[in-house]
Amino acid sequence: MKTYHRRLLTHDDCMAIELQKAAEKLEGEEAKLMKKDDSASKKIEQEIRKHEILQQREQTKELTRARKEEVKRKKAEAAARRAIAKPNSVKRPRKRGVSTGTVPSAISALPVVDVVAYADI
Repeated sequence: MKTYHRRLLTHDDCMAIELQKAAEKLEGEEAKLMKKDDSASKKIEQEIRKHEILQQREQTKELTRARKEEVKRKKAEAAARRAIAKPNSVKRPRKRGVSTGTVPSAISALPVVDVVAYADI
């Protein structure tokens, strides 16, 4: 006979206590496994969410790109319509670093000289 908390126990009582301890130990291990499964499933869910968010970002990028192209196309069509309606009022982009109109007018004002005449001298 064994003593358990200063009580005399029979063999059946000892076996019951050992079974109860083993059951508690198994429950603790099962709880640990469940926590591991939960953490693994949470990680999988996080990966799925990340993938979904990335897909949504790609879709929004494609949509914004398509919208920008549509706006550019519409602006080009409107500019073409204005050019057809009023050909003299077409706005051309200004070239940077080039003065506005003074050089071409100065070149056109110069007299045209025959280059061959200088070669004979």
